[in-house]
Amino acid sequence: MIITDLGHEEPIFLLTNQLTSSPVKLIDRYAQRMIIENNIQDGIDFFHMDALSSAVAMKVNLDLQLTLMASSLYVSFQ
Repeated sequence: MIITDLGHEEPIFLLTNQLTSSPVKLIDRYAQRMIIENNIQDGIDFFHMDALSSAVAMKVNLDLQLTLMASSLYVSFQ
């Protein structure tokens, strides 16, 4: 499936083995996954763990994981 006009400059090629699902459901599911991936990317970009010392990075890893989990749960229950 090739999707255009979904907010990207280039068309999106969506490969699936869900042959019984309608195109609307597939695109909706893709959009939900894209939101989750973007939230994770924003969370990772926010922390910039490369600049931290190793002792602090372990704490940030846990904090990042808990923050991303909480954010995903919050979004999923809205």
